[in-house]
Amino acid sequence: MPEWLQLTSKLTFKTSNDSSITELAKAHHIKILPLVNNFINNKWDAEALHRLFTTPGAEDLFIKNLLTYVRTNDFAGINIDFEGINENDKANLTQFMDKVSEQFHQHGLMVTLDVPPKNTSYNYASLAADVDRMIVMLYDQHNSIGKPGPIAPSDWVKESLNQLNIPSQKLIVSLGSYGYDWEENSNQPADTVTFGDIMNLGIGTNLQIHWNKQVANPYLRYKINGKSHIVWFLDAATFYNQMKQANDSGSKGIAVWRLGSEDPSIWNFINKPKEIQNPSNALKTLVSPEPVHYTGAGEILNIVSQSENGIRTIQSNSQGMIQEEIYSTLPKPFEVVRYGKPKRKEVVLSFDDGPDPIYTPQILDILDKNHIKGAFFIVGENAELHPELIDRMYKEGHEIGSHTFTHPDIATTTPFQTKMELNANQRLFEEITNHSMNLFRPPYVADAEPSTRSELLPILRAQDMGYTMVGELIDPNDWQRPSSKEIVKRVLDQLPEGNVILLHDAGGNRSNTVKACL
Repeated sequence: MPEWLQLTSKLTFKTSNDSSITELAKAHHIKILPLVNNFINNKWDAEALHRLFTTPGAEDLFIKNLLTYVRTNDFAGINIDFEGINENDKANLTQFMDKVSEQFHQHGLMVTLDVPPKNTSYNYASLAADVDRMIVMLYDQHNSIGKPGPIAPSDWVKESLNQLNIPSQKLIVSLGSYGYDWEENSNQPADTVTFGDIMNLGIGTNLQIHWNKQVANPYLRYKINGKSHIVWFLDAATFYNQMKQANDSGSKGIAVWRLGSEDPSIWNFINKPKEIQNPSNALKTLVSPEPVHYTGAGEILNIVSQSENGIRTIQSNSQGMIQEEIYSTLPKPFEVVRYGKPKRKEVVLSFDDGPDPIYTPQILDILDKNHIKGAFFIVGENAELHPELIDRMYKEGHEIGSHTFTHPDIATTTPFQTKMELNANQRLFEEITNHSMNLFRPPYVADAEPSTRSELLPILRAQDMGYTMVGELIDPNDWQRPSSKEIVKRVLDQLPEGNVILLHDAGGNRSNTVKACL
């Protein structure tokens, strides 16, 4: 249920589809029900909803356009998330949902509705009669615009579930997995934080996370710039307890609010009966939700520390509910420092895979004519065949770095093979120029924002041998041989992203790359 639709003050809706999500969902046979809300200008707009319900023709046109949008995109239905509703619009909302369901059901499309618990602006029984699923949001007893406090206290969750007038076959309980960071004694709204944000707070600190037994929610305190903060959040322990409560209440299923902010440990027990019966092992290992933590700016990378898992222990009562949680050690992501961001509008032209007897000389001529110094990441096999081009690069003052000897995927080679690849290239370069190289760019992993261990492994190995990783954030994929104009266009489109441009002077027909450099 991606948050792609938003009511506007003109009583239309704006869209923000993401085709990558659509493709991913189709590949895994997952239904998409885009979410439409009334969150306008950073607030839940009750007045716009009232006008939508009461302006002649507006409601019917809105529903018609909503249906067209869903059918055109081949989605499975719609998710309505209207909040902050005026109590006087209680009947209007019910009528609106009745119309939506009637129109969508005629075409075999699902209609789902998000509702807060214990709210007098919603006629739960009537709404449940119309929709296919009613999603009850069991969080935000304390929210970002209120005073600090637990987001979903255990007693509040239990009471909310007991008061629901919703048939169990239509009930979906939405559980939170995020937090709020309040500055104490301040009137400013709290910042919404992910579980990953909270774990990152612990990097390089002795941050202590506490468990409040009375409300069964975790919290922490910290001070920054002389100001005290308190963070209440929901994690895998609160999720586990509330999921059990939801199941016991007869819920058809659960929802997660919101994907990407959650404690990854929830996936260790969702839909896994054995782990649900004994959650200790499922929650024990803490993995950083963000595998890489970056500081600094630029496309020169230095890995300063590797990732480490954290440890969490829990204690359950006789009913199987978690009553104590201890964060013994917090997880640590890879820490990568980035360097080299220029203060002015400057770029680097970098070329991989050379030298090539046809294209490298042409590129060197262009650079020389325009008094530009480039950066060449050479492959030893090619350099061995054309040492005169390496000699020319060096004498003309270009940066030269290693791109291995045979261009393998370093993540798939052994440490010994990696060492041989780099040493062979280094010895060859020293023979040709009487100098050494200390720059490195691994084949297949040039991105300056590596996010997986396989992408970081080549950098680590080379770094241990004294090399400095040079990444890039501007990649026109010239190796695919688009036209020279297209290469230039792609570079210009990506200029706001970074400063190092990745091109290729070998490995195939690079005539379009040469033309793009003119």
